[in-house]
Amino acid sequence: MQWIKYISPSQIFQFVLKTTNVLDFKQIVETPPVVKSKVIITHFEEQGNNNATIWIEFSIPKDNNMVIGTYIASIKKDDIQLIEYYGLHYIQPS
Repeated sequence: MQWIKYISPSQIFQFVLKTTNVLDFKQIVETPPVVKSKVIITHFEEQGNNNATIWIEFSIPKDNNMVIGTYIASIKKDDIQLIEYYGLHYIQPS
């Protein structure tokens, strides 16, 4: 967990919640997979002494449905910036 020297787990979780709420994801009308909310750092790559890149895999509720995706983010001491994102917003069929 070398990434923890840059940013706390709660900061990452808050970042994922806020970012997922404002971004648009490709919507798919399908019963959402039954998963609990989760945020996992799956890759860490130090870029120098002062910053790093992390891959964050997540499943987060949005609009009474579920978004499952990945964020690639740059982290510095107490700061996180989104580089790119991938994901699907599962919409419950009517």
